[in-house]
Amino acid sequence: MGDKKRSGKERKWRKLQVAGLVLASVFLMGAAGGGSDGTERKTITYESPVFTGDGEAFRPKELLEQGGITYRLVSTNIRRAKKEGELTYLSSEFSCELEGNDAPPETAVITVWDETLEAEYQREVPLLEAKEQEIVWQEDFTFPITVSSYGADSFMLGEYEIPGDAELSEYGSELLAFLNLPEEAYRIDRVVWTGEPYEKDGVNCRDAKAYGARRIRYVLARYGGQVRTPDVEGKQYIGIYEAEAGPEETKAPTESETDETPKETEAVLELPKETLPPEPEKSPPGALERIFQWLWGRRTVITIGGLFFLAIFAAAVAVRLSFRQKKK
Repeated sequence: MGDKKRSGKERKWRKLQVAGLVLASVFLMGAAGGGSDGTERKTITYESPVFTGDGEAFRPKELLEQGGITYRLVSTNIRRAKKEGELTYLSSEFSCELEGNDAPPETAVITVWDETLEAEYQREVPLLEAKEQEIVWQEDFTFPITVSSYGADSFMLGEYEIPGDAELSEYGSELLAFLNLPEEAYRIDRVVWTGEPYEKDGVNCRDAKAYGARRIRYVLARYGGQVRTPDVEGKQYIGIYEAEAGPEETKAPTESETDETPKETEAVLELPKETLPPEPEKSPPGALERIFQWLWGRRTVITIGGLFFLAIFAAAVAVRLSFRQKKK
């Protein structure tokens, strides 16, 4: 007999639990079907470029126009961010002063100012072309000469045999070949003795000095190529904007308000309309008011979330009571 009573009570509790869950579901569906005004204001998110300084130039503005809609800033946040380097093209020209047959360097280092980093960075790029602008001969070419076996009938200058009494300036080509210098880029105009003969290691020697000119080429070299900019470790503004209320969000008139047919045939006395003074301009809402507006615009979502947690709590209470009833 006791078992039958207990099983009957258990069935009643289960029915109550099912009914409670059904009612909670219906209530939630009704709440989700519409809010207080049936609409939610549009929101957009602004993400500033990554910056490393104070970032004042990237701070979100109070109002933002987009697609004919005015959006008002409701929240601002700053977060750490990293911007990956990008491929870009660099080029620059350098004036080079080249001696003889020298060529411009095959590569050059270009220094670039990065406005985002507010710092300089350098990249190496190859030579693209070189154009000669001017060629001049500078009269500053000189080098020393030591003649061994001075006073002999002849002496050797590398592979060349020079007569002992020869004028050395007449052997400019042989002297340049001995120095491995091209004749089209250097010339020797004169050779003079710089001291008296002397003996060294049992050999008579005498020193001389050669004077001449060297060819200087002024070249404009252009360097360039594709490089990658450095990564940027910095900060970034995040701004949340919400559309301001417009005519499309006003409440639609009811049927009674749109009915133009008078209910009673009474004479209507029209009083003269008063000219009301213009309303004073409203000052921009403060931070607290903007937070309230943001919460009010999302009241439907907040209500549904609250009801959902209430339904879960009610179900938990029902299960708890059922468990206690089983123990009895």
